[in-house]
Amino acid sequence: MFVLRLDLPGIDPQSIDLAVGRNVLTVRAERASGLPQGAEVLVDERVLGRIPRQVFLGDARDADRIEADHGQGVVRVPISEKARPRKIAITVGRTRGHLRLTPAARLGRSFPVPAAPTGRRPLPGVAR
Repeated sequence: MFVLRLDLPGIDPQSIDLAVGRNVLTVRAERASGLPQGAEVLVDERVLGRIPRQVFLGDARDADRIEADHGQGVVRVPISEKARPRKIAITVGRTRGHLRLTPAARLGRSFPVPAAPTGRRPLPGVAR
Protein backbone atom coordinates (compact mmCIF):
# COMPACT_ATOMS: atom_id res chain seq x y z
CA MET A 1 0.00 0.00 0.00
CA PHE A 2 1.15 3.50 -0.77
CA VAL A 3 0.05 6.65 1.04
CA LEU A 4 -0.15 10.14 -0.39
CA ARG A 5 -0.18 12.89 2.24
CA LEU A 6 -0.88 16.51 1.34
CA ASP A 7 -0.33 19.30 3.83
CA LEU A 8 -3.18 21.74 3.26
CA PRO A 9 -3.46 23.73 6.51
CA GLY A 10 -6.07 26.44 6.63
CA ILE A 11 -8.03 25.05 3.70
CA ASP A 12 -11.68 24.17 4.17
CA PRO A 13 -12.04 20.42 3.49
CA GLN A 14 -15.18 21.17 1.47
CA SER A 15 -13.08 23.16 -1.03
CA ILE A 16 -10.69 20.26 -1.72
CA ASP A 17 -11.47 18.34 -4.92
CA LEU A 18 -9.92 14.94 -5.66
CA ALA A 19 -10.43 13.23 -9.00
CA VAL A 20 -8.92 10.19 -10.73
CA GLY A 21 -8.71 9.76 -14.47
CA ARG A 22 -6.31 7.82 -16.71
CA ASN A 23 -4.18 6.77 -13.72
CA VAL A 24 -3.64 10.37 -12.61
CA LEU A 25 -4.85 11.63 -9.24
CA THR A 26 -5.68 15.34 -9.45
CA VAL A 27 -6.03 17.43 -6.31
CA ARG A 28 -7.45 20.94 -6.45
CA ALA A 29 -7.90 23.20 -3.46
CA GLU A 30 -8.35 26.89 -2.81
CA ARG A 31 -7.15 28.88 0.15
CA ALA A 32 -8.92 32.17 0.83
CA SER A 33 -7.18 35.04 2.56
CA GLY A 34 -9.35 35.08 5.65
CA LEU A 35 -8.12 38.56 6.52
CA PRO A 36 -10.47 41.49 6.94
CA GLN A 37 -10.81 43.85 3.99
CA GLY A 38 -8.04 46.46 4.00
CA ALA A 39 -5.81 44.64 6.53
CA GLU A 40 -2.09 45.24 6.07
CA VAL A 41 -0.01 42.07 5.94
CA LEU A 42 3.56 42.16 7.25
CA VAL A 43 4.45 38.48 6.68
CA ASP A 44 2.35 35.74 5.11
CA GLU A 45 3.90 32.28 4.80
CA ARG A 46 0.87 30.63 3.22
CA VAL A 47 0.18 30.57 -0.46
CA LEU A 48 -3.22 32.02 -1.28
CA GLY A 49 -5.45 31.10 -4.17
CA ARG A 50 -5.68 27.83 -6.08
CA ILE A 51 -3.43 24.91 -5.30
CA PRO A 52 -3.34 22.24 -8.03
CA ARG A 53 -1.45 18.94 -7.75
CA GLN A 54 -1.27 15.92 -10.05
CA VAL A 55 0.20 12.55 -9.12
CA PHE A 56 0.78 9.83 -11.71
CA LEU A 57 -0.39 6.53 -10.19
CA GLY A 58 0.88 4.15 -12.85
CA ASP A 59 -0.72 0.93 -13.95
CA ALA A 60 0.09 -0.99 -10.75
CA ARG A 61 -2.19 1.12 -8.52
CA ASP A 62 -5.86 0.39 -7.95
CA ALA A 63 -7.48 3.68 -8.99
CA ASP A 64 -10.99 2.28 -8.58
CA ARG A 65 -10.78 1.96 -4.79
CA ILE A 66 -9.17 5.25 -3.74
CA GLU A 67 -10.54 6.96 -0.64
CA ALA A 68 -9.29 10.02 1.23
CA ASP A 69 -9.58 11.44 4.71
CA HIS A 70 -8.79 14.86 6.17
CA GLY A 71 -7.56 15.66 9.63
CA GLN A 72 -5.58 18.54 11.16
CA GLY A 73 -4.87 20.12 7.79
CA VAL A 74 -3.52 16.93 6.18
CA VAL A 75 -5.28 15.02 3.41
CA ARG A 76 -4.33 11.33 3.53
CA VAL A 77 -4.93 9.16 0.46
CA PRO A 78 -4.08 5.45 0.85
CA ILE A 79 -3.62 3.76 -2.52
CA SER A 80 -3.48 -0.02 -2.79
CA GLU A 81 -1.83 -2.03 -5.50
CA LYS A 82 -3.82 -3.98 -8.04
CA ALA A 83 -3.81 -7.72 -7.68
CA ARG A 84 -0.71 -8.96 -9.42
CA PRO A 85 -0.83 -11.98 -11.68
CA ARG A 86 0.52 -14.92 -9.76
CA LYS A 87 0.65 -18.66 -9.99
CA ILE A 88 -1.58 -20.69 -7.69
CA ALA A 89 -0.20 -24.11 -6.75
CA ILE A 90 -2.50 -27.00 -5.96
CA THR A 91 -1.75 -28.84 -2.73
CA VAL A 92 -2.55 -32.51 -3.00
CA GLY A 93 -4.79 -33.40 -0.11
CA ARG A 94 -8.37 -33.29 0.83
CA THR A 95 -10.20 -30.80 2.94
CA ARG A 96 -13.76 -32.03 3.35
CA GLY A 97 -13.63 -33.65 -0.06
CA HIS A 98 -12.32 -30.57 -1.89
CA LEU A 99 -8.91 -29.64 -3.23
CA ARG A 100 -7.13 -27.03 -1.17
CA LEU A 101 -5.53 -24.15 -3.14
CA THR A 102 -2.48 -22.47 -1.64
CA PRO A 103 -0.51 -19.49 -3.05
CA ALA A 104 2.73 -20.66 -4.65
CA ALA A 105 4.66 -17.97 -2.77
CA ARG A 106 4.00 -19.78 0.51
CA LEU A 107 4.92 -23.16 -0.93
CA GLY A 108 8.14 -22.29 -2.68
CA ARG A 109 8.64 -24.43 -5.75
CA SER A 110 7.67 -27.81 -4.36
CA PHE A 111 4.38 -29.40 -3.45
CA PRO A 112 4.32 -30.29 0.26
CA VAL A 113 3.09 -33.69 1.35
CA PRO A 114 -0.08 -33.35 3.42
CA ALA A 115 0.14 -34.53 7.02
CA ALA A 116 -1.85 -37.54 8.05
CA PRO A 117 -5.07 -36.69 9.88
CA THR A 118 -4.86 -36.78 13.69
CA GLY A 119 -5.20 -40.26 15.17
CA ARG A 120 -4.55 -42.04 11.88
CA ARG A 121 -1.51 -43.76 10.49
CA PRO A 122 0.40 -42.02 7.68
CA LEU A 123 -0.29 -43.09 4.14
CA PRO A 124 1.96 -45.95 2.96
CA GLY A 125 4.91 -44.83 0.87
CA VAL A 126 4.72 -41.19 2.03
CA ALA A 127 7.84 -40.02 3.87
CA ARG A 128 7.49 -37.48 6.63
